[in-house]
Amino acid sequence: MLAAATWAARSAPRTTALALERALLAEAGPEVVFVGNSTTREGIDEAEAERRLGVRVTRLWTDGSGSALWWLYLKNVVAAATPPPRVCCILFRDHELTNPTLALTGAPGMQLRALMGADEPELDRLGWSAAFDPIRRLLARSWPLYSVRDSAATAVDRFVRDRIVGPLLRIAPGQAGLHYWLALSDGRMDPALLTAYQQREEDQRDTTSLDFDAQVGKSYLPEMVETARAAGVTLVLVRIRTRRDARGIPMPGRNRRFGARLGEWCAGRGVPLIDHRNDEALTPDLFGYGDHLTKRGAQFFTERLCDEIRATLGEDLATGKGPVHQ
Repeated sequence: MLAAATWAARSAPRTTALALERALLAEAGPEVVFVGNSTTREGIDEAEAERRLGVRVTRLWTDGSGSALWWLYLKNVVAAATPPPRVCCILFRDHELTNPTLALTGAPGMQLRALMGADEPELDRLGWSAAFDPIRRLLARSWPLYSVRDSAATAVDRFVRDRIVGPLLRIAPGQAGLHYWLALSDGRMDPALLTAYQQREEDQRDTTSLDFDAQVGKSYLPEMVETARAAGVTLVLVRIRTRRDARGIPMPGRNRRFGARLGEWCAGRGVPLIDHRNDEALTPDLFGYGDHLTKRGAQFFTERLCDEIRATLGEDLATGKGPVHQ
């Protein structure tokens, strides 16, 4: 029975999910793809993007995901398309871009496994090996039933939140997740409300993640650049504005250094970088919860971003006139 369950877990979900993602992308036929997590889901208005760019666009996102999953979206879905989209924009917050071990478990980890090919040496080297001890790495990478831990925990969390806590607090169906985020001080991105534990966790995370020179060689970023270039896809990095930025909270020095070094690295490799962290037009009223934009905020941000994409690439994507950025 265990062998049968392992075989089923190994064969069906991964193949089906990856094939489905590829089929959906082929059906959409986009020229421009936006990749990221929930900030991309809430921050990109597809209809507005198509109006501004004059071409079809789509989003590829998974809530809570990080650069490991974005790498697989780029390599196994975008670059694998025939023909591939012309432009792939990856939207990120500073701590997400060069942290290869972020979001390898939980719900993002489930999608990560679903989009993996038969052989993923970069993910093994940069992700699993760095994040897990040898035994856990072997189980997580090679035994599909190990991922049941993630799916079970995610299912229980959603059940408790949506079916027990929500009704008890008389929260409308489907809204419990939103209220959960609103109730968390770190979800509201207000550093004044963070507990000492949360502050220590954030500081430890950022001390490592934001050391660009130390992290870039350990990240998927070089692989992303080379994979996109080999497939003829123009990769565009988009550094998004956060709620803290919009509220006027000074950017820490390590974030400023991260942005400066990232800019230099991108310039040296011909990778377009669009930086919105200091975009003062994105005001607090355009944010919903956490770093997520409201519907009006998404429309406004998408308008500004798409105009910058056209200017950065030096091309009208609808007509193809002008040199594309290489």
